[in-house]
Amino acid sequence: MPRPWTVLSHTPLEKLQSNLWSVESALPQGPLRRRMGIARFSDGRLLFLNAIALDDASMREIEAFGEPAFALAGNGFHRLDLGSYKVRYPRLRVLAAPGALKRVSEIVPVDGWLELLPADAGVRVEDLAGTKMGDTVALAVSAGETALCFPGDALANAAQATGVPGLLIRLAGLSGDLQVPRLIKLIGMRDKRALREHLLRLADTPGLQRVFTCHGPVVSVDAPGALRRAAQSL
Repeated sequence: MPRPWTVLSHTPLEKLQSNLWSVESALPQGPLRRRMGIARFSDGRLLFLNAIALDDASMREIEAFGEPAFALAGNGFHRLDLGSYKVRYPRLRVLAAPGALKRVSEIVPVDGWLELLPADAGVRVEDLAGTKMGDTVALAVSAGETALCFPGDALANAAQATGVPGLLIRLAGLSGDLQVPRLIKLIGMRDKRALREHLLRLADTPGLQRVFTCHGPVVSVDAPGALRRAAQSL
């Protein structure tokens, strides 16, 4: 049975670009928070990047933005609300990378991978080189500005937290400046050089204004520099 539609505390929708929104929500336990991206293709269809259940008013606003069409699992561990999204939107197509397929399929049937997405100049998704848990990056381009969304765990910049949970988050390398977490270096990375080079190429994306991850705020000040520092720290 899929998890019921369960709304946890979340921020208002952040309208970053004409074709990209975002929102941050609590997790069921602990201080770590998670972020969803919502990208809109030119034909009006929406792609949920790390789907999160929101309150009815927010979902109605999203439905006015476009047609819920695709939900991409950030990786095999980012699957909490995928089943409830499929119940709410039966025509939704669930996407998971080969490295995430087994775990995501335990929650919801997977329809396929990137071949299901439309070819669109404004929105595209790439496999993230050098990773092995199904991590991707989505690029959204609008009015000469580009944003990058990393819906998995290959990068993180979560807020600092206190107590034992905060210590564990820091030890995992999930908090602080934009970085490849220590945990991912241990269990989620296949080729350090390939990941570094991909991140550096992405940092040179024309018009790059914003970067955001599943765990952390949107980086909108010197986004290319933040991404380069994350890459060069590998």
